[in-house]
Amino acid sequence: AIEVLIELQTIERDVIGEEHPFFANTWLHLADCYRKMGDHEKARVPLETGLRIRRAALGDEHPDTGRTEDWMGSLLDALEERDAALQHFEQALKIFAAADPTGERDWDAWTLIRLGDCHGEMKAFEQAVAAYEKASVRFRKLENKAGLRWSESQRGLRLRDLGRHEEAVAALETATELYAETDYHWFAAKNFRDLGESLRKIQKPVHAADAFRKSIHHYQQYGNEAEKVASTQSLMGDALVAAGLFQLAQEAYTESSAGYRALKNHSGEAWSEFALGKTLQRVSRHYAAVDRFWNSHEAFERAGQDVDAAWLLDWHGLSLRKGRDNENAAASHRDGLGRFRKLKHSSGISATARHLGDALTSLGEYVEAAASYHEAAEAYRERSLSLDVADCLRLKASCFQKSGDETNAIIGYKEALTEYFSISRKDLRAGGASLAAYELGRILYDEKM
Repeated sequence: AIEVLIELQTIERDVIGEEHPFFANTWLHLADCYRKMGDHEKARVPLETGLRIRRAALGDEHPDTGRTEDWMGSLLDALEERDAALQHFEQALKIFAAADPTGERDWDAWTLIRLGDCHGEMKAFEQAVAAYEKASVRFRKLENKAGLRWSESQRGLRLRDLGRHEEAVAALETATELYAETDYHWFAAKNFRDLGESLRKIQKPVHAADAFRKSIHHYQQYGNEAEKVASTQSLMGDALVAAGLFQLAQEAYTESSAGYRALKNHSGEAWSEFALGKTLQRVSRHYAAVDRFWNSHEAFERAGQDVDAAWLLDWHGLSLRKGRDNENAAASHRDGLGRFRKLKHSSGISATARHLGDALTSLGEYVEAAASYHEAAEAYRERSLSLDVADCLRLKASCFQKSGDETNAIIGYKEALTEYFSISRKDLRAGGASLAAYELGRILYDEKM
């Protein structure tokens, strides 16, 4: 096509001359070919040439000049030259206002959408919203549903970026109602999903879950969007948990996990299994949660997400402890702790070592528990979490006390108190300091007696 257009230019140059508006059309067709090939830089010169010819031949009040200004703005937006793009969009709007003073055409409305898109890419969300609002006003006046659903959809997203969630919901509801009347299932699905996320922001989880359900339906109608279906099912599960509808949430997460598994998306499967495990914990189904956390751990391993896989061993252990299986819980925590050590992950070391200490304490293995609490305290110290350091030192001292090692218990309680007293009053967990002081006093009193 490009070769044909270049040959046509040679003929037109001889027949009608280089300044004829028809000659501009050939330049613009050439620019459009490059644009469709994804080569925006090569499209620049043909489009600039076509615009120059139209300005000279048709003037600055002709709609074709306005449309070419709009195309130039879109090209520069794609090239990320957005300040220049804005100037062309504004010029296009001036031309359309002059060419269509009664506002019977929708030229300006579509340019306003592109102007809003450009502002949005520049993170100028207030200006983007203002452009979309003007476009919506024009589309409503013209009873143009196709334009209105697009402008309201984009306006809703930018309102959400501004944290104006109530207004975002209203805009997205308008867009979804209009898309639901069409066969544009992909766009309907996207808008229902965006609506669901905004409804979550204004604490309407039941309505959000319903929006996610409709999004899933439209993605399924569209086809070839299995990953979108799986991720939206997970979002629906989150909304149902927030609504306290735990059984429905379990079903949503289960379907999400199965969808990701079929796609061999191990990371997605892992997160869905993790969310399902947490939901099962909330309804005290700890043994069922254990299985889900293990599934999540294995999926993270398949995904090569070593840190997440280690964390899931810790969660696995915590769930075993809630099911009163402290022996297997300790084994799971040990495995997770070993992995965090290899990864030199201080946050994982501190939490998992502490949890291992709790499991070992429940098993009466006080010496090993004391060592775990000591490791946790040192890891918390690396992270400057003084309160957690103090608590772990107190728990270590308690283990020494339970094992009959009063000398190390006294040292431990004194270390814990020193740490507690170094903390500002507003951050001090008074209960921990009181316990340490009480147990230390009791040991010292017993020694005197």
